[in-house]
Amino acid sequence: MESRTSAPGAEGGARRQRLIKGVPLPYIRVCQGPGRRLLSSLAPEPGEWILRADGELELAGDPPRPLAEGEVVVPRLHRLIALLRAEAHSVVIDCYPTDYACMAFDEDGVSLANVVSFSPEEAALRALLFIRAERAAHEPAEG
Repeated sequence: MESRTSAPGAEGGARRQRLIKGVPLPYIRVCQGPGRRLLSSLAPEPGEWILRADGELELAGDPPRPLAEGEVVVPRLHRLIALLRAEAHSVVIDCYPTDYACMAFDEDGVSLANVVSFSPEEAALRALLFIRAERAAHEPAEG
């Protein structure tokens, strides 16, 4: 796996973090861990990364190939926001000197999620997973 470390600079002194093909390692870990179930059900879009079962990243072509067993999509931020918008009335991505935040609200302005992470993609994915988990926990048991 090709990797490098991002350095503080023009982006306001963001925390140093390991990147794999330009994708922050903490985001990859969320994709292959808590996000696996959701992200293995998505069809890759051209230009998105596919995390293969062997841990390598592969760029989805045009047209993208279907996911194989054990693979997940590593979605771009615009796709995560679209998925969040299906769950929340409004979504805010905020940039701090060392972190990113994703906040999601319902129609009444009630907070559904408020997540701080290393990258905007990780924050958005964690917010989406949190909202879906909360909804699932509050759904009546089917019987």
